[in-house]
Amino acid sequence: KGISRIIGEWSGAYDALPTAMTPYLMKQIAANGEAPLLNRTLSKERKAFLRNFVEAQMVAYEARDEGVSSGWLFWNFKMEGGAFAEWDFLRGIREEWMPPVPEPTVASEDVYGSCLDIYNKTNDDYMVVNEYPDPRTLDWNQWQGWGADDDLVMSDPNIPDVTYGPNPWYLRGWLLPMCLVVACVALLRLRRIVVHKRREKLGYTELNELK
Repeated sequence: KGISRIIGEWSGAYDALPTAMTPYLMKQIAANGEAPLLNRTLSKERKAFLRNFVEAQMVAYEARDEGVSSGWLFWNFKMEGGAFAEWDFLRGIREEWMPPVPEPTVASEDVYGSCLDIYNKTNDDYMVVNEYPDPRTLDWNQWQGWGADDDLVMSDPNIPDVTYGPNPWYLRGWLLPMCLVVACVALLRLRRIVVHKRREKLGYTELNELK
């Protein structure tokens, strides 16, 4: 029957970049002896959004009929502090934004509905988003993209109007082909000069010089 996919390392997090948050936490611990956001709590509205976000992922990652996956692994089981609360499976169960996992013989879609059903019951409110780092403070030429552009919240009028800057000249697609063309022309020209000098040294005369 072959090997089916298993989705790994997903979580309830959607608006924080760990690789950016972790250095900030480490600096604060070194400076103050205590981790910031240690006792961070989640609002009722954020928990409601997380619940729908997690349910939708569970449904999508069990889409065996579509050939997508036959299972998933939530990352992580337990986290320290509150900075990465959305990665904490046990906290999610305790705070009920992590839904109960159905029995292995029961599909999440049969319990929680389709992704479209979950979409339609989700409150479209950008106030549940708290991005870190704040994209409005970033150099868009050096950034990987808009972080929390989930369709569930994109119609909110409070979304910052951020536009992508043009790629630096050295990242533009036409540069490499043009460099190759210039290099080839230069090599052909150099070869012609070398051949001409060699023939002159041997006493040959170009035909156009006899006219």
